[in-house]
Amino acid sequence: MSTEVVNERAATYGHPYDNFKDIVALKEVVAKCSHSLVRHALEMICVKIGRAIYNPTHLDTLVDIAGYAQTAIMCLEEEQRRMKTPTVSALKEQGPNKETVVYRSLNHV
Repeated sequence: MSTEVVNERAATYGHPYDNFKDIVALKEVVAKCSHSLVRHALEMICVKIGRAIYNPTHLDTLVDIAGYAQTAIMCLEEEQRRMKTPTVSALKEQGPNKETVVYRSLNHV
């Protein structure tokens, strides 16, 4: 059963050796991210990017990338809520000010 699944994935995403090497290279860059939860989301995105390299028309992979990016935003917002600081959504409503500069990249999501 597991060999069957691995062979199916290899047909879609390339041999695991090549796929894993690409993913490891991407994760080495992501390791520089200081925020552990965002870093984890980025690592998951790396797996999906590694797959998309071999099969760029597999739409589910691209949807997964967007989903992991959204979960990173959700984690940041929940972290802010728990720390009693404004959420990204609240800062968007306020409009540009020096507090929103930190969230500039999130304002385009």
